[in-house]
Amino acid sequence: MSAFEYLLIPIAIVIGFAITQLLTSWARIVRDRGRQKQVLMYLSTSGWMLMSLLVHFSGLWAYREIDLGTPGPLALGYLILIITPTLSFSIAVSVLVPSETKPDLSAHYYAVAKPFFLINALGMLLSAAPDFLPGVTIKSDLVALSTYVGIVVVTALSHNRIVHYVCHGLLWLFIAATVFASVVT
Repeated sequence: MSAFEYLLIPIAIVIGFAITQLLTSWARIVRDRGRQKQVLMYLSTSGWMLMSLLVHFSGLWAYREIDLGTPGPLALGYLILIITPTLSFSIAVSVLVPSETKPDLSAHYYAVAKPFFLINALGMLLSAAPDFLPGVTIKSDLVALSTYVGIVVVTALSHNRIVHYVCHGLLWLFIAATVFASVVT
């Protein structure tokens, strides 16, 4: 196995735990469907987060050509740059998923929206950092990344429900465009 494949194992495990948290919360919603109210924003956010995790994981393949060299400070730096966004996204999922079944998931969504989206914005910014490592051939589109992070930050800082609905639509469009772009290339 290459150094990249060894690096990918803990990342896959962390992303797997985050996805498990999301799917478990969906199972709780289905199980308690009679008592749940206003689940649209929560389901949209958790679905977007699931897709973001999958896009992030598939985007890591751009780093497979990086020569990590011998173990040392440079390899440790690469490791930190590549693993940190994954940890950030995993923390965001833990913030989003309620620890117990909430009767009004809309209220829960708005209660955790600010930290959730700010942690996501940080993770997205950190996910572009490894693009500047030597040996990386595929670079992030910085204009698209800035727009994406901007939408996430506006969502985090807004208390207006209409802004949240519009931003969710835009985030879903970005995910669809990202997935489409990765399928085409």
